[in-house]
Amino acid sequence: MMEDEERKPRKRGSWLGRFGRMALAGLLVLAVSLVWLNGPGFRWLGPKVAAHYLEKAGLEGGMRLGGTLLGGVEIHDLDVSGDEGALQRLTVRRLVTDYRFSEVILGKVRGISGEGIHADIRLIERAEAEKKPLDFAELAKALNGAREQFLPLALDLREVSLFAGKEGERMLEVKGAALSHNPGEDRIRLEVGSVKDASGRTLRPQKAEIRWQEGRLALGKFDVLPGVGLRNMELLLPEDGAVSENGFVRLRGAVFKLDV
Repeated sequence: MMEDEERKPRKRGSWLGRFGRMALAGLLVLAVSLVWLNGPGFRWLGPKVAAHYLEKAGLEGGMRLGGTLLGGVEIHDLDVSGDEGALQRLTVRRLVTDYRFSEVILGKVRGISGEGIHADIRLIERAEAEKKPLDFAELAKALNGAREQFLPLALDLREVSLFAGKEGERMLEVKGAALSHNPGEDRIRLEVGSVKDASGRTLRPQKAEIRWQEGRLALGKFDVLPGVGLRNMELLLPEDGAVSENGFVRLRGAVFKLDV
């Protein structure tokens, strides 16, 4: 009897030991799986998941992924196209995001940089649907909220281009554009290499600066198209909804004052 009683604790200890080893092995497998998913797994699964959702949206294409899911995603050689809709083709040579997972779930991204971004756009006539009157107070509130999210962002997009066509004919072509912003500044810098309109007229390279202050957007000088330019434009966005805009619009050789 004494021998039987002495064996029982040993069985219990043996069972607890096996459970501990199994738990440890389970934790090890979980840790390895998380590391794999954060890096190689994410880079392998991501393009497959993206292709599935692109197909559901009537698009097709592919990409390569780099970086990590928790620390910043990198997109390489993105090529997406569609036979219908406004987006004909979108290509991106490189796009890099910088974030921390604990911040991105709150909507905060530290930085976005990229190069070799090109979009082919179809201009499609659509039947005009009845639209609700614009709520300027909500618009001002939304833009001021977006400004708070944007100001900490480091932005650096280079070699951006756009081709907008209608029934195969060029309506607008932009080449050599760049957009940049330093964290904390209220200035957004825009550079455009060339702008060509439907008739083939081309604008010279130009630089512009957008000021995004609380309740105010301002643009000093920018030529939208050959013969069409904006000067000293200012959009005031008070949260009471009393939105106003003023500045000058140049059309060919004439200059018109805008005050609405």
